[in-house]
Amino acid sequence: MSILTVDRLTKYFGSRLIIENAFFHMEEKDRVGLVGANGTGKTTLFGLLVGKHLPDGGSVVRAGDLTIGTMEQHVPEDADVTANEWILSAFPDLLALESQMNAVQSEIEHGNTQSALLEKQQQLRETYERDGGLWFRSRAQAALSGLGFTDQQKQLPLSALSGGQRSKLGLARLLVSRAKLLLLDEPTNHLDIVAIRWLEEFLRSYEGGFIVISHDRYFLDRVTEKTLELERGKLTVYNGDYSRYLALKKENRQIVEHHYEQQMKEIHRLEDAVTEMKRWNREKSIKRAESKEKVIEKLRDQLEKPEADIGTIGFSFTPRQTGPNEVLNVQNLSFGFETPLYTDCEFQLRKGERVFLIGPNGCGKTTLLKQLLYQVKGRGSIVYGPGVEVGYYDQTGQQLHPEKTVLDEVWDEYNHLDQTTIRNALAAFLFKGEDVFKQVATCSGGEKARISLLKIMLKGSNLLFLDEPTNHLDIGSREALEEALMQYEGTLFMVSHDRYFINKLADRVLWLTPQGMRIFEGNYDSFLQLLEQTKTVAEKKTIGAGGLDYKSKKEKESRLRKLRTLISKTEEAIEFLENQADTIRQTILQPDIAADYMQVMELTKQLEEIEVQIEDQTLAWTQASEQLEEWEKME
Repeated sequence: MSILTVDRLTKYFGSRLIIENAFFHMEEKDRVGLVGANGTGKTTLFGLLVGKHLPDGGSVVRAGDLTIGTMEQHVPEDADVTANEWILSAFPDLLALESQMNAVQSEIEHGNTQSALLEKQQQLRETYERDGGLWFRSRAQAALSGLGFTDQQKQLPLSALSGGQRSKLGLARLLVSRAKLLLLDEPTNHLDIVAIRWLEEFLRSYEGGFIVISHDRYFLDRVTEKTLELERGKLTVYNGDYSRYLALKKENRQIVEHHYEQQMKEIHRLEDAVTEMKRWNREKSIKRAESKEKVIEKLRDQLEKPEADIGTIGFSFTPRQTGPNEVLNVQNLSFGFETPLYTDCEFQLRKGERVFLIGPNGCGKTTLLKQLLYQVKGRGSIVYGPGVEVGYYDQTGQQLHPEKTVLDEVWDEYNHLDQTTIRNALAAFLFKGEDVFKQVATCSGGEKARISLLKIMLKGSNLLFLDEPTNHLDIGSREALEEALMQYEGTLFMVSHDRYFINKLADRVLWLTPQGMRIFEGNYDSFLQLLEQTKTVAEKKTIGAGGLDYKSKKEKESRLRKLRTLISKTEEAIEFLENQADTIRQTILQPDIAADYMQVMELTKQLEEIEVQIEDQTLAWTQASEQLEEWEKME
């Protein structure tokens, strides 16, 4: 069933065309990614979908019962309400029902036992339970926890939260709103990898549909099944996630290019024929030439010229000197005293390696990076090889000169390079044509980040420390940076939560947690796979080609018996608990019980506790069943 239809939608801002003749529709459970360079109009399209902006042509038709949730509602900076209280404000109907139920109960407790009032109490309770009154608080708590809020942070007033925490709180409130269509604008901003993975699982099981704007390509691949691309005012629909969209776009471009080449060949053939006919200078041949010129004119009118690729050009960033094979040796690195942020970190960097440091927010990634640069003092040994020259990109941004143009900002610092070299380097970071004459003050956050990154790379260092280099960059800029870094001949050590970026570049992944650092060879997907293997290796004894020995066979048989017994017991427990829950539900519906508010609340509390036990037993049953399957596979 269609919930939203966009038909010939057109929008201008002044004389600038933002969207022209856009067509698409949304079904109830569509998962859609909206991609395009910064400034192409993606957020404007969201504004058109919710009615914030009026179209200059075409229409947006919404289903009558459609509720749309957006991320535009800002969390107040100075409110005294807590994070918990703010997220619960997403349930005004349920909170109103609770207020009505309390008022009715108060009347009953003061002696009003009229049948009409008792019936109203029953109706309110049934509506409350039907609409999720028994679970909305736990749903809100789960969203806050999933997005990284600690129990202490949930109780903080909004005025005590950082900007990033308020953004996450706004996202949590939106996710639990149960809107039929979510419009998500960069929802992974301010989230670490753990929180992003939770968000992915939430969206994959979401009951409604959503459109998500994101520069996180890995995230798009995980949660979307359709892609809308907004480019040069044209909205194109592709069936598939981000990677599939790239493949389909490439195929479409090849088809257009091939058709263009064939059309041009035909036009040139006809032009040669016209030239030859006119050379004959006969009346009949001139008429034929005029006829063919009309054909040529028609072909040129119908000709679809391939649009220039919005990409990057090749440019090599070469270190001034190659440096040693052993670039950096770190031993027993720690920071913090009474409660250490991290302890006993050990790793080595070798020439030409691309190493990524990942971990949850607050685990100390940026601090560790600064410790390697001697900007903060901790404990441990940090030894650089001879001839190592370090360049550092700080995610907070280095000092730029707002009054300068982009070209002068770079060229003034590297005036030993000629203008052509500087212009080519700027083009590699997507500053082309007149873009190089923009004032730095007028540049976006992403453009300023690209300028800073370019200046770092032109420095000629053979070791680059990059702290979240893809923050503020759109997809085109991220791809430009990836291309530049893939050509870079030095050594890279990067902090990032961009999993697509990590997958494309990483030779090794260092995983930093409060419990220490672990080292994984390969990219992000390899890290996940190896991490999962290390979790289960203790339960999987591999004996070798000869199969399991006698002792191992006995251990396997014992383990299988225990798992089967556990599965049987959890099944019995689940059945017993479900019967208890059914009994309580029937009891609550009895008229004499329903009239007793305190007894109903006590029974409801018991029911909630039983439902939690059912969830725990179901989880235990699932884990035991998975382990049983793994042990049964062992030979």
